[in-house]
This record gives sequence, C-alpha cells and structure tokens, in this order.
Amino acid sequence: MRLPYPRPEDHPEPLKEVPPLNLFRAFGNAPAYTGGLIDLGLVGLGKLVLTPRQRELLILDTATSTGSAYVTQAHVPFGQAVGITGEQASFIRQREPLPGPFLPEEAALLAVGRELLQSATCTGEAIQRAHLLCGARAVTETLILVGYYRLVCGFANALDVEPDGKSTHMLPYAS
Repeated sequence: MRLPYPRPEDHPEPLKEVPPLNLFRAFGNAPAYTGGLIDLGLVGLGKLVLTPRQRELLILDTATSTGSAYVTQAHVPFGQAVGITGEQASFIRQREPLPGPFLPEEAALLAVGRELLQSATCTGEAIQRAHLLCGARAVTETLILVGYYRLVCGFANALDVEPDGKSTHMLPYAS
C-alpha cells in the first residue's frame, strides 16, 4: 500500500537538499529518521573503500534478493556505468552460487552479503575469506551497506514505493 508523500512544503529540512526521489519523499513521513537515512545512503554512494563496482554488485544482489523493483531500477544504470556485464547481471538475477563470473574479491564480498541477508549473520569462514582478500574495512562496509540496502528495499517493498522514471518493473541489465 502506498502512503501519501508529504507535501513539499511539509518536507523535513534534509529533503529540501536532495533530488525528489520517491524513496526520499516516502522517508519524509518519518522526519526524525529522514536526515540519517539520507546521509547514510549518500556515504554508501561515495565515501567507501569498496570500489564503485563492488558497491553496485552488493546493492544489486541485495535488491534481487529482496525483490525490490525500486532499488533494482535505481541502480541498474549505476551498475552498467561501472562495468557490470550481462553475464554477471544474469548470475545475480538467477541467484547462482558463488564464485561465478566475479573476481575473487567480489565473490568474497558477495558471499558475506548473501549470508547476512539469508541468516542475519555470517560464518567465520565467509568473513575470514573476505578479510584476507579485501581487508577489515571492506568487510565492515559490506555489512553496513547490505544492511542499509536491506532496510531500504524492505521499506520500498512494504510501501510499494513507485520506481522513479518510466518503468515500474524490474529492468534487465544490459551487457
């Protein structure tokens, strides 16, 4: 069920400084959370040790896992821009077992993200492998990023937040 978005004049201050995306507008119904949610999302899009490609793989894998049309549609162009291939996108869409067509570091981080989504925890083995290949900061950022996007995907799904743009269904990834 969609809730009405707050009127622009009723937006909390943080919403007046970001693009009028439907997700952000929906956050406006919880003004106490709005600034923190937007800030956390913006950090995840630009200030990480994770590469943009690793970030987008993790976000798209989370969006696929949760069936979030909103997040999938929003991040497909970012994934394409950082070189996610059609084969890799298909692998994510079909939820194939890892390592798949990914670099060892990417597969290790995806494994951590998938375990977190599936079990709300991670095995020592997954954490250790990702730590050895990518470092403690990348593993920690992966856990926070996947957790944040799990929240966003669940929120967007529960409130049926309409994807921004023309399409309202999950878009295929391009090669």
